[in-house]
Amino acid sequence: MLHQVTKIILCLLIGLLSTNPLLADYRSQINLASDDWQEAISDTINVTQLPMLLTWAQSQVPTINKYSQILQSTDPMWMYCNVKPETYLNSDGTFKVVTNRSVWLKRTINIPADMLQNRTVYLSLAGASYRSGYFVNGQFVAQSIQATLPIDLNITDQIKPGDNEILIALTTREGLIDPKAKVYIAPSMGARFGLRGPIRLEFRPEIAVEDVFVKTSVSQKHIDFQTTLINHTSSQAKLKMQVDVRSARDPLHIVGSFTSDPITVAGNKTVVTHLKENWVAPILWSLTTPEMYIADISLIRDDRKIDSYQQTFGFREFTTQGKDLRLNGKRVVMLRQSSLNSLKTLEQQPEETTITRRSSSINSIRQHLGAYNADLIHQANERGIMVVPESSYSWTNIFPHDPEQAKVWLPGVLDYYKQWARHLRNEPSVVMYSLTNETYWDRNRPQEMAVAKQIIKVMREHDPTRPLQGDGDNYWNGLLDVINIHYPEGTAGTLRKKYPNSGLMVPNDIHWLTDEGGVGWRSNFKWDRPLILGEFGGGGDWESYASYGGDDVYNWIKWRAVRRSGYDRGMNEPQRDNYFQNTMQKMVNFYRHMGVAGLNPWTGDSDKLLKRAVVAPIDFHPNVKAGGVFKRKVAIFNDGVTEVAKLQYLLKIGNQLVCDQSIEPWVGVGRHWSGTIKIPVPDCAEAAKAELTMRIFWKRGSEYRELDYYTEDIYIVPNINLSSYQSQIALVDPK
Repeated sequence: MLHQVTKIILCLLIGLLSTNPLLADYRSQINLASDDWQEAISDTINVTQLPMLLTWAQSQVPTINKYSQILQSTDPMWMYCNVKPETYLNSDGTFKVVTNRSVWLKRTINIPADMLQNRTVYLSLAGASYRSGYFVNGQFVAQSIQATLPIDLNITDQIKPGDNEILIALTTREGLIDPKAKVYIAPSMGARFGLRGPIRLEFRPEIAVEDVFVKTSVSQKHIDFQTTLINHTSSQAKLKMQVDVRSARDPLHIVGSFTSDPITVAGNKTVVTHLKENWVAPILWSLTTPEMYIADISLIRDDRKIDSYQQTFGFREFTTQGKDLRLNGKRVVMLRQSSLNSLKTLEQQPEETTITRRSSSINSIRQHLGAYNADLIHQANERGIMVVPESSYSWTNIFPHDPEQAKVWLPGVLDYYKQWARHLRNEPSVVMYSLTNETYWDRNRPQEMAVAKQIIKVMREHDPTRPLQGDGDNYWNGLLDVINIHYPEGTAGTLRKKYPNSGLMVPNDIHWLTDEGGVGWRSNFKWDRPLILGEFGGGGDWESYASYGGDDVYNWIKWRAVRRSGYDRGMNEPQRDNYFQNTMQKMVNFYRHMGVAGLNPWTGDSDKLLKRAVVAPIDFHPNVKAGGVFKRKVAIFNDGVTEVAKLQYLLKIGNQLVCDQSIEPWVGVGRHWSGTIKIPVPDCAEAAKAELTMRIFWKRGSEYRELDYYTEDIYIVPNINLSSYQSQIALVDPK
């Protein structure tokens, strides 16, 4: 009997799986990644013609990072594109480097005839740097100048049953230079030289779903499946779409089903259609519940399914409101770290996984200078981490804005932004785009803002759902949704302005920021929208260190010991009373108290500086009058996952506890609180050192659990009658 039941269950499971549209074979693929490729080196940077007399050797794809020793270039071929375009050229406009400037990679693959029946064939790869060219069976197919974006090429006309030769050419950055205009013709920041995987041949239906953009609105309780359909046949097609939304954790569980009205797609045409419904997912994507879904789109013709396409997404809404960023309507502060990895897989750079670990204080990542690593984004989707990818376009010395030069590079830049937005717009962790890094600063030059407006127009057209910012670029004269500034404390502050050589003084030098706005180094803005401090607190020089580290700067034994790793001026000292860390912490706490929407300290221990729940003083006076009441202004910042229920404050003199009091401010998630605590101080005949401790707790049932604490030394100063010292006191008139 048990055997029969087992057979029945197995049959049911087989039947269920066989009808699961996620497993249906409407599309197929051949993986091209292997060590069966061959490579050859050439001088040419023309990737539209096959060079003659190439010498071939065994190779592998995706490529390994070996070509910097083989190829020649004015550029070092690393991820940053910081060589000015004119540097590549001689005075007569010819290239300085003319040999070993390209790699040619080829492989033969056998394709059965049945895989080609009623199918289109695409060559799909994660990216190719820098200019790339594509040949199939000796025929040139296409070239690309977009070095940091995925490639998806229709090669149906060149493919045949049986053996097919795929050939891909890659050039150094010389291939991106227009020698006549002396400009780059497209961005390439973030990419090293090479071919990035996955790389495969994809076999798709002749009438197919080409792209899906899932737009979600929490406030409107609305979903829009913006779908691009393509018809490669010569005949008109009348279609319907069926969309099943499935849980990514349990793909057999359907949480919503939607059917479109009839759709007509003419022969050899593309149509963009919208399937809109008033619907909200059972679980929203958030930092605490990063729930993922699969939109399973079925394309139906004459009551028969002809294509199946899956798109993962998270149901969430990220907006700005006043000075705040809001995720699903709730205030959120970006406690951010910058990721500087190039466009690799995490298998090539596994240390990047530490940024997305759940135990970290960091809740957001900026993918700096075009390094929008897709594997890291996918981890952030699953772990509830906000991501701000930064574009590959930056710096006016790389892209000069002279009108005659700009008209040469602008088409490639705008095409880049179009493809970039389409590439990232379904990732729920990607909550905001950073369009540039330190490119326009606080300038509003007409030529620069003309380009800025065109970039924004393209981004809004292809993804209107996310706020836009530029790291270090203020707000482009009010065009951007978010203000972002870098190193404002460099020349700001009351003391720094009065005494330029004084070094960094906290708190005076952080009072450049007021409720109305800020006037700091390359920072001049009206504070009427969210403000992110994208980089700050670089440490400064030795003189600056002395302003908060005191005589520690002259500890030659200590600094001699760290000479091999460089003078870090205490930035990475682990002890709690680290001068640099304490100074940075005061800056961070002040900015959080002022209500900034995001913080990205450039040095120091981010896990300590950017704790999600914090109690901290926001005034600084270590001396306390004996026998009186010590008043301290205190702030609580709660960007964690649970409410702050209690604040306790204690005062100890030696081993004696002289004050133990508490209040219950009840600070909700995403909020902060400030108030003044009053601590009774005992009378002392002599000066005494005391320890002040503040602790915050969340409440679980009847128990309080600590979230954070702060401690510092204060000095109790006795009351002394100076009348008996009258003859020994001298008064000095400073005038």
